Amino acid sequence: MSAVFGPEYQTLMILRSGDDELSKRDVERTLDLRVDGLLVDSPGANLLSSIKANVPIVVLDDPRANGKYPRTRFDLASGAGMLANHLVALGHRRVLYLDAKLPLPTFVARRTSFIRRMRSHLGEEFSYVFSRSSLNVEHAFEIFTEALARSIGQQFTAVVCASDVQAHGVIAAASHAGIRVPED
Repeated sequence: MSAVFGPEYQTLMILRSGDDELSKRDVERTLDLRVDGLLVDSPGANLLSSIKANVPIVVLDDPRANGKYPRTRFDLASGAGMLANHLVALGHRRVLYLDAKLPLPTFVARRTSFIRRMRSHLGEEFSYVFSRSSLNVEHAFEIFTEALARSIGQQFTAVVCASDVQAHGVIAAASHAGIRVPED
């Protein structure tokens, strides 16, 4: 930030816990610091309505169409479609989908867009195993390892993760299991 706006500006980050009450308290504490604005990433359903701020707010990565604050939206359907096209072209028919435990709209939109596109390509030939993990490397490692153990005989051929953090855990678990990514 200081490279763009000068040394008088700085960035404060609040990481979501999944608990809107806790997030609300964190936002209130941040506002008490007399910040000039807020960028709110993937807010929970109740968080935005509870913020009482006299500063500009911009919402990031929230596919819901309504709201009183300006929003930036990722093209989730297009990205999910490109991923599905890629996996189909490589011959994948059975996928492990590792979703996030947090039911944020962006994760729901990614998953439904991906599954819809895979089904439009493959119909009944497409199948998926659904699992959830926290948004941390260790939990994704653990969940993927468990999914591998359960899938003997019905091996999935691709893994799709809701977040890059989960992907790091999956890649580490695959390596630990002797699976080369992306080769195997």
